[in-house]
Amino acid sequence: MSKPRKPPKKTKNILTWLRQRISPYCFGVKTKAGNPAHINKNDDIKYHFQCLSMGWHGRRLSRLKNIDLTDHFENKKTYYFTADGRSSVPEVLVNIDIDCHGSGSLAGAIAFAEHLKATLFPNLYYETSTNGNGVHGYIIVIKGDLGDEGLNSSLSMLDSWLKHELSSGKWDDRRQ
Repeated sequence: MSKPRKPPKKTKNILTWLRQRISPYCFGVKTKAGNPAHINKNDDIKYHFQCLSMGWHGRRLSRLKNIDLTDHFENKKTYYFTADGRSSVPEVLVNIDIDCHGSGSLAGAIAFAEHLKATLFPNLYYETSTNGNGVHGYIIVIKGDLGDEGLNSSLSMLDSWLKHELSSGKWDDRRQ
């Protein structure tokens, strides 16, 4: 007699995976003028958590809906995300923004992203930025129980290192 089969493990939906790594409160949307705008103001978010810490009901804050995320992935609307700084979230999605606003080219930004992937971040995912003149790279940072202040300090150090690494090469002179 054969053993009954175990049901297959449920695969995670990409929206669930993303929600587990980004802030549920700190996000923005691209306005008609083309600028990012926060949906929840910083003061409202701070007040919300102050209320919760005193045992009161928090403020009603906007959250991204699945349709919003779907619209983002289908290029119908542009949303901006931030990493989840709560200490209960062990890993976060972090964006490495390689801009070419003042100098450089898309080819140079891609060359730098390829360098980062080959030398330090083998799982780096990158794509052309929203304006088409740079690259957005994404990495997963395992932060353990580090909170928002510790995460921000660590990401500031990463930003400094990335700027130094960028300045040490001639990325526009390299061929793909």
